[in-house]
Amino acid sequence: MTPNNEREVVQFTVHLNTTPQGRFGDIEDLAEQIVDDAKSGICVKLIDAGRLQIGLSDAKVVKLPDGGKALAMLFDLTDPNASVAANRHMQTRKIRTFDKEEGEGRAVSAHMLLALNPIDNSNRFRALLEVSIGLGQSRVKPHLQRIIRRIFSEKGYMVEDADGNEVVAQPSFGMFAVRSDRLKQEIEAAEIAELVLIQASVPQGEFDPPDVIDVRRREMRLKVHKDAATRAAEVLGKIKPWARDQGYDQIYVRWKPGPDETSLVGSAQGSYNRAKIDLRNKDIGETLFARRHFITLQSEMIDCVEDIRDDMIHAMIDLI
Repeated sequence: MTPNNEREVVQFTVHLNTTPQGRFGDIEDLAEQIVDDAKSGICVKLIDAGRLQIGLSDAKVVKLPDGGKALAMLFDLTDPNASVAANRHMQTRKIRTFDKEEGEGRAVSAHMLLALNPIDNSNRFRALLEVSIGLGQSRVKPHLQRIIRRIFSEKGYMVEDADGNEVVAQPSFGMFAVRSDRLKQEIEAAEIAELVLIQASVPQGEFDPPDVIDVRRREMRLKVHKDAATRAAEVLGKIKPWARDQGYDQIYVRWKPGPDETSLVGSAQGSYNRAKIDLRNKDIGETLFARRHFITLQSEMIDCVEDIRDDMIHAMIDLI
């Protein structure tokens, strides 16, 4: 369950490319159009064969401390088939439910902050996305891509092709988690919560499956002994040669930061970091991972809000 006054955010790099290739500079004009479209209510779409509704319900341009600007956005996801929410009184043990009315569904929202000035004159932009159950990168990315493609089509954005001619641009949009922290910087005092061995490409003939299926990859979940869970570096060092001998090439690890790292991710007890380690690397401590940050809000925030929370955006500005 989500804490009432804490939210988790992840850093991303947004890639906004075009066909033919072109360079934008800042994307303030595009941001202003996204703001207008969000306020007009047209950024709503049914997804998953009509089972869910996703929307961009609010957007605005904000200033950054370095003088640049960013686009603050609020996405929402509504599920009419989700179970009814319930609260239980901790003394009386009585349950109080919140019945859905006709046309309603359980909803969650997620804030996103997108810097409008590119990184090093490229088509890459810094971004932060609030972690929300059911409304993560896999749903936000395609929805924002649809919005941007529609704007490009309607406004006829132009770029120069290889011959110097102005042609209509077709956009492509990507979101990639920023892997900027090395594993060795914190696994010494970390507590391992989950380990999964992965064989990403299974050799032909390794298994004898029925002719109606193909084996795409193999996984093995491991349970670390309780007395060893806090010795992450030692555990990973012992597992690496054994896992290689078993034919695995990756380890997915989820860990809880040690006491010295809590200030980096916030005070929440549920804070975990994650990494995928390539077992071919000589030093697995050099593995890069995307650190997750916690934000403590000035007041409580429910799972779905109608408007952008300024305290949330101000905290995200400090991280971007």
